[in-house]
Amino acid sequence: MLESTISKITQTVVKTSGKDYPTYYFSWYTPDGTRKRVYSTNLEKLTLKREKKFRELLRGEQEKSKVLWDEFAVDFLSYRAKQVGLNINSRSYDNDERHLRLHLNNYFKGKRLADIKVVDVNMMMIEMAAQRIAPKTQRHIINTGLRMMRHAIACELVSSNPFDGEARERVVGANGTRSGYRPEEADAILKAEKHLMYKALWHVAAFTGLSASELAGLQWSDINLEKGQVTVNRSAVRYSYNEDAKTEFRKRTLAMPPRTLNWMREWKVSCPSRTIAFPSVVNGIGSQDTWRKHLKYTCKNADVGYKGIGGFRNFFCTSMENAGVPNAIRNYRMGHSKKSHTADIHYTDVDLLKATSSDDAVALEASFAP
Repeated sequence: MLESTISKITQTVVKTSGKDYPTYYFSWYTPDGTRKRVYSTNLEKLTLKREKKFRELLRGEQEKSKVLWDEFAVDFLSYRAKQVGLNINSRSYDNDERHLRLHLNNYFKGKRLADIKVVDVNMMMIEMAAQRIAPKTQRHIINTGLRMMRHAIACELVSSNPFDGEARERVVGANGTRSGYRPEEADAILKAEKHLMYKALWHVAAFTGLSASELAGLQWSDINLEKGQVTVNRSAVRYSYNEDAKTEFRKRTLAMPPRTLNWMREWKVSCPSRTIAFPSVVNGIGSQDTWRKHLKYTCKNADVGYKGIGGFRNFFCTSMENAGVPNAIRNYRMGHSKKSHTADIHYTDVDLLKATSSDDAVALEASFAP
């Protein structure tokens, strides 16, 4: 971008009083197209002058206004790619690339960075809400924009960040509930399921609390059928493995209860893949979309409302809470930090069922003498 506006330092020869003197220079173009040059025989001093001029051009309104969102997005992704393995994992880079390609670039393409205001971000948020993009996804998209504009500030292209949370509107969640299967619903699904692989898959999901991406990342080497344990070493998203855990707490070892263990033993004998625990039809990484379609079919046969694969994870967490499992142990099994309140932020379906039940009211009344 601006590197093409200001040239690199070039060595030349200047003849003075009949003698040749090695000289260095750089040049740049003004907004009206006039070419300017700076000469010096001292390379070190000229380098400092060029750096100063470059910063001036970045700060200048005429030059700054030429920097477009989609042009700078390429530089931003290049900057993020260099951070992979150092400050971020590959999944973070992939998320930023996807958010830019599918959302941010479509909205801000052709707009000058310096012209993007808070109101533009607010209008984009309204559009995302109208498109029924989930609040969680909206937050991730906004965070990518926030990081990109922070990089623009570091490059002295802009002086403020329109994605900053203090200025823009806040993303509002949907309904404050987390859908999870109740015990009788989970039982009905497990009884209705006929396919051996899915029988084993739903048991592992319901009684270990693994997320869909963690289930897709499971390999047979992660499962100890003798000890009855499963170790989460990776996840799989969009048909590729992610060896980096979402957080350091997501890599964990969990026990598998007897019935789940029996289904996994039976499935291993029939599994066509010696590597992937729950493979696709072509023995590749399992397709979560295919799993969801199958689960919807099973839920229909079981006369249970479909609540996604994540419904098993919520069922597992709620079951531990109802059983009186200490919070620290629940957090470990869910892959959260010891002090995390992730599972306590939203009401679950079970919470709402208990809160609206008359059982507690009847018991309270009965505790008092007439």
